[in-house]
Amino acid sequence: TARPTASPTNPPNTPTVTAKTQSPQTSKRTGPGGRVTIPVRTSEQTTESTRPVITSESTAPPLSGNLNINKITINDTDIKYRNGYDEYTIKLPYGISDLNIVVDTEDEKTVTYIEGAYNMPDEDTQILIEVVAEDGSTKDIIINVKRYTGESNDCNIANIVVNGYDFVFDKNNYQYNLRIKRKTKSLDLEIIPSDPLHANVEVLGNSNLKNNSNVSINIKAENGSLCTYNITVKKSSGAWLPILITLLVVAGLITAGYFGYKYIKRSKDQYQYE
Repeated sequence: TARPTASPTNPPNTPTVTAKTQSPQTSKRTGPGGRVTIPVRTSEQTTESTRPVITSESTAPPLSGNLNINKITINDTDIKYRNGYDEYTIKLPYGISDLNIVVDTEDEKTVTYIEGAYNMPDEDTQILIEVVAEDGSTKDIIINVKRYTGESNDCNIANIVVNGYDFVFDKNNYQYNLRIKRKTKSLDLEIIPSDPLHANVEVLGNSNLKNNSNVSINIKAENGSLCTYNITVKKSSGAWLPILITLLVVAGLITAGYFGYKYIKRSKDQYQYE
C-alpha cells in the first residue's frame, strides 16, 4: 500500500502566505552611549492609524420644548382650551361611557397621551391628557367629568378673556365695565362656558363700539336655560389733545410776545442813549 505524501507546495498544517512584508529601513547614529538604531518609516508603511483624522463639527438644532395647544375637541365640540388653564369640567348624562378627544398641538413633534376617555364609570370621574414635547418636557391637563340626569341646565361661564385688556372675570358677576382704546371697534373675546359640550354661546353688540356701548354674551343651556353677561365699554376720551395743542400755541404766543417786548424796549433804550 502506497503511503500518501503531502504536496511540496502546500505542506500540511502550514498556512499559505500571499503577501510580502518589508522590514522598515533604519538609520544608525553613534553617540556617547554606543550605537543606537532608529527605525525610519517610509511612505509605503503609512497606515489608517497614522493618518491625520479630519473631523467637521456640526451643531444639531435644539430639541423643541413647545407644549402649546391650539385646540381640544371632545366629540367634535371645541371646549375653548386656553394655554395656561390646565383643568376643565364637562358635564355628561349618565350612560355615556366613551368620548372622542382630539388634541391639536402647535408643534407636530409634540405627542399626547389620553387616559380615562374610554370605558368610563357611570359616575363622576377624571380624564388625564398628558402632553410630551420633543425635549421630554411634559404638562398634564385634567378634564373633570360630572354626571347628571336629563338635560343640562348649566348656562354659566367658566371664564371670559378679553385679549389686549386686563379683564377680571367673576362667575358670580353678570355686569362689567371695561375702558377700551378710543379706536377699538370690537372686543377680541374668548368665552369658556361651564358646560362647553352642551351650552351655546351668542355675542351681541360687539361691532362699531362707541362710548357706553353694551356687549351682551348669552349662554343657552341644553334645557333652554339662558344666562346673560353684559360688558359696558368706556372709550378713552381724546378731548385732551386739542386742549394740549391750544395750550402750546398760547404758550408760544406769550413767549414770542415777551421776547418781542424785550427787544423793542432794548432798541428804544439804545436810541435814547445815542
